[in-house]
Amino acid sequence: MPKKSATFLERYMAPRSLDEPDAAILESLLDRGEEGMTIFELRNHVKADIDTIERALERLKAMELIETEYVGDRVTIRPADSAQQFMMVDEDDDTLLGRFREWLPF
Repeated sequence: MPKKSATFLERYMAPRSLDEPDAAILESLLDRGEEGMTIFELRNHVKADIDTIERALERLKAMELIETEYVGDRVTIRPADSAQQFMMVDEDDDTLLGRFREWLPF
């Protein structure tokens, strides 16, 4: 079965709807940039147990917001190109969807 990509609405609403560990991981990865981080480095930045981090990474991978690179026995996790734009929220969004989002209690 082909992997489902996030829809425009899911991507638009996502910065407000990410769980705390997901948002913390993505922010940490964006701060590190192209260098990326290992899961152990993420654990130090996010302050969550390894199982919580792994579940969050699975969700972020499914949303195509992170990429992984395997070099030998080391796995490096990097933000995908779309992650920076995904996390940006336009506070002055005056579109119908933007006004609707502000009306909802997220």
